[in-house]
Amino acid sequence: MKKIKRILQMDLENIKISYNKEKLFIFTLTFLTSIIVHFQLYALMITGPDTLINSMYHQADIWETMLLRFGLYFVQLIKGNIVSPVLVTLISSAILSGTVIVVIDLFKIKNKYFKYIIALVFAVAPNISATLTFFYCSDAYILGLFLATLAVYLVNKHEKSKVVIVISGLLLAISMGMYQTYLSVSMVLCVATLIIDLLHNSDIKHILKKIVRYILMGIIGLVLFYVLSHLTLKIRNLPISNYSGANKIGLETLKEFPHLVPQSYKSFFSYFFNDNIIPNTIWKTNIFYTIIFVVALISTVTIFINEKIYKNISNTIILILLIAILPMCFGIIEIIAPDVDIHILMACSMIYIFPIFFKILEMIPKHIIGNIIKYIVMFCSLSIVWIYVWQDNASYIAIRSMQNQAISTTTRLVTRIEELDGYTPQTPVLLLGGLENNRYLNRYDTTMMDTRKLYERS
Repeated sequence: MKKIKRILQMDLENIKISYNKEKLFIFTLTFLTSIIVHFQLYALMITGPDTLINSMYHQADIWETMLLRFGLYFVQLIKGNIVSPVLVTLISSAILSGTVIVVIDLFKIKNKYFKYIIALVFAVAPNISATLTFFYCSDAYILGLFLATLAVYLVNKHEKSKVVIVISGLLLAISMGMYQTYLSVSMVLCVATLIIDLLHNSDIKHILKKIVRYILMGIIGLVLFYVLSHLTLKIRNLPISNYSGANKIGLETLKEFPHLVPQSYKSFFSYFFNDNIIPNTIWKTNIFYTIIFVVALISTVTIFINEKIYKNISNTIILILLIAILPMCFGIIEIIAPDVDIHILMACSMIYIFPIFFKILEMIPKHIIGNIIKYIVMFCSLSIVWIYVWQDNASYIAIRSMQNQAISTTTRLVTRIEELDGYTPQTPVLLLGGLENNRYLNRYDTTMMDTRKLYERS
């Protein structure tokens, strides 16, 4: 307990020392951008299909427990199980702003303009937009994102502490208890920070020690998540749901591992370069992403040569391996849950590619070409931000229109049914239908997601 108190005291002291106006500005920038861009969402109560069912009041109970999302129960309990779109969005935006601060500190990004762009990207990313549509649990989801980030931050910061590994493992377990896909966030940050250290030509002993600490954190986190989630199931006397392959996590994953790995790489490619997860080629974001990735690759090679990392064989081998597995970490959910096809809600870790890009840019030599490269990436990043703002709001319009259409159609059907001879309030009614013929409201070239598929999944 004394060690834990000392660590907390150190963090509080560091917060006081490192507090400055720039951090406050970044927090405010993220928060205000989020509540302005997503204003249409909470003002008009535009929601996903699950939130229509769980509006006003929602107790995270049997279903969430069966999905191993035990953390949602406690977050809802704190709010008295009340669902308030405005309050939840404000809380989510505040937690997201804190996450941005932690990410920037983790990567030690110094360029203030890079920091501002990272704040904007996190605030407007379609992944966050999709998360915010789930009013009954969006704050818990964003909290899970924050905890997954904080876990890596603490282990990275307190390099000599063993207790902090356990604390971070617990944070990771709670994060996964919100949504298992946030394991990818921690994995991406672990691999990315190791890559940055190697590009700084860090000592191999330091790198190996860090790898061991990360692995221990991961093992502790996974074990605690397993124990807590299954203990909750045992207490409630419930089985694991087969939804999204939750019941196959374990040995089934090991059996299918060779076949699942290629899919995680395909998902990484799909997110940034084609339209399988979010629209890219129609909005032309794939062009901007291509430029950014090429610049990042050239910058990495430049640093590799300038720092003479190639002279250290062990560092070189580890660096190549880490760069090779990084894309797999973004789509790790498809490996741990074999039946899952990653969708936008599960792809929040993809946003973390931006702080990785900017940290690499900070490491290239300061000369004319280096400055030109930085301006190119900044321009491409801001262009993506601009597109995301319109993409988010186009999605809100489409979802809102679909909701209005669904309500109107249902009202007409109920009215006609009630007018039928022999109908009574006790008469059972079954409604069947689909959205396949809805060509306008589901235009995939305007929204951040295929709204027809989103509603069909429910």
